[in-house]
Amino acid sequence: MKKLKQIPLCAALLASTAFLCCESPVNEALDTGAATVCPAFHFSDLKPGTICADSEPVLSVESSLPPIVGSAWAAATEEPEEAEKTQPKEKEKKKENKKKEKKKKKKKTKNTAVEYVLPPKLGLRKSLESHTAITDRGSAQYRMQQSAKTDRLGLRKYEKRYMVAIGTYFHAPVGTKIDVHLSCGTTLKCVVGDIKSDSDTVGGLTQKDDGSVVEFIVEWRRIERSCKRLGSMHALEEFGGYVEKIVVYDET
Repeated sequence: MKKLKQIPLCAALLASTAFLCCESPVNEALDTGAATVCPAFHFSDLKPGTICADSEPVLSVESSLPPIVGSAWAAATEEPEEAEKTQPKEKEKKKENKKKEKKKKKKKTKNTAVEYVLPPKLGLRKSLESHTAITDRGSAQYRMQQSAKTDRLGLRKYEKRYMVAIGTYFHAPVGTKIDVHLSCGTTLKCVVGDIKSDSDTVGGLTQKDDGSVVEFIVEWRRIERSCKRLGSMHALEEFGGYVEKIVVYDET
């Protein structure tokens, strides 16, 4: 019976000693400000401030995301206003590209030319036609005259080219650009401003009464006196010589 009574006493002593052993390390850990304490019972091996190896550090939501670098970071931090500013620049670039494409298309248009080489000693005279003789308001000739200007010699010019009348031999309608090459070495940049009647020409080439090939449209009151007296522009040196060839441009 005495031995049985001693068993509870021994158990109580063991419990009290275990409690004392556990209390001192816990107090020390709390006094030193340790963040966490290992849940194991071997407190004697635990040093202040240590963390159990079995536990994992708690990560925040931000630290668990993948890092953002480079262009991705710039895109994430870009302000909406800056993004809106880039849109007008893109529109301007598109407009510039369209303009460039249009210019390229214009360059691609074929400018074919036909050369009419004339027999020798034709077209020395370059007769005159008054611009007031063109009276049909519905004609292309008349419309061109409204946009034409008179230069210092009294010659009518359209888009910096001399306005002339030629025959049907050259198959050049009103508004066609032509180059008149003279035997004196001069090349006259001209534009067809009128068509000679077949009844007034020989084969649609030369004028019946004076043999002229090219007839200049002029403002009569401002023409040079020497040209008025001869009725021809060849009175001036730069308009002298025969018409050797005429180049007709077909702009399509």
